Amino acid sequence: MSLPAPVAYVSNQREILVLDRHERTHNHTLDLDGPIMWGTWQLGTPKPAPFSWPTWSPDGRHLACFRLPSDAIPRASVFVHDAGGVSSMELLDLGQRLPIYLHWAPDGSQVAVLCQKRDRLQLSTVHPDAIGSELSLAEGSPLFFTWADTERVAAFVGALDGSASQIALLDVAAREPPILLPGDAGSFCAPLCLGDRVYYVTQEEGHTRLVHARAGDERATVIEELPGLVALVGSPDGRSIARAVAPDGDGTPYRHIALVDAETSEVREIADLPCLAFQWVPGGEHLVVARVDTERNLLEWLRMDLDGHVEPLCSMYPTRDLGFYLRFFEQYVQSHPLVDPSGRYLLLAGTMEDTAGSDNTPHIWRVALDGSETEAIDEGLFAVWGPPDAPL
Repeated sequence: MSLPAPVAYVSNQREILVLDRHERTHNHTLDLDGPIMWGTWQLGTPKPAPFSWPTWSPDGRHLACFRLPSDAIPRASVFVHDAGGVSSMELLDLGQRLPIYLHWAPDGSQVAVLCQKRDRLQLSTVHPDAIGSELSLAEGSPLFFTWADTERVAAFVGALDGSASQIALLDVAAREPPILLPGDAGSFCAPLCLGDRVYYVTQEEGHTRLVHARAGDERATVIEELPGLVALVGSPDGRSIARAVAPDGDGTPYRHIALVDAETSEVREIADLPCLAFQWVPGGEHLVVARVDTERNLLEWLRMDLDGHVEPLCSMYPTRDLGFYLRFFEQYVQSHPLVDPSGRYLLLAGTMEDTAGSDNTPHIWRVALDGSETEAIDEGLFAVWGPPDAPL
């Protein structure tokens, strides 16, 4: 059976593999006979360097990923691979910085790189056609971002000096100074851009508010007050926002899942379901929701209709990579889709409940969103769908 789109995944040996639509596997980080040797081999002990977080370019022609530090090379790097396996290159040596997150620009012209730099996070950009050339945009703690368009990112930049955190629009070419949006950043993760509006959370005078603003606005438009940690995920058509709030703050379940109309700002709660994470299904008719079953210590996956009705999909023990993804899901769902472009399948990594004990090897699972099947496609630690028109 053919796949609706190619899959990039991290093997249990931390190689980057690609499964094309015909389910043929291509190895992008281990090619002993190929022309490219990255210096990751110790003489007499062939051993690949570890890689993580494969990220598809918008046109599906390239994959960006991190090479992690190893005994052979103690520095992390950003790599870009041709999706067809023709070429690979080290785009940026990160030195002593720790890799966190990668996100291609909407036009595929550059990659935004988020790293840990000592006691802070650093956001920078690199161009595949300018190897080693890096432009630093911001430093802060915390620091989350999203592409507003091909020339700007919207970023939540946490203050390092005790002053208020800010939401800023940053010119990725550094030709213009940052544009600060009104209000002090509150308790949430990544900003959300729909059209020329930026949606974010402010904390002012003891009130946590969901707001939106445009560049140049003196005041933000308040949508609602929400005590707790807020999560925002935009719908595929840009007309709605799925919103939830963790009333007890970071590390506690989100509740009160609601839809916010991007045009009218009307808020409609659809379910008070404790959950860990959620994301839209392409087409915008459903959400996929992950929740923790504390009694069985399992991660449950559900399909939620927009009227709040839920259908169970599977229960599993996730890999550490998938767990990290879910911890910061509002950031990762923008660039690392777990649901395929046709909206038929969910990609998960770990051990399914019904296989635990007999085989605890982590696998990549293709889970049908209509509940009809759950199939292991290979061993692995993390997987992400590519664009349907990727040239593979």
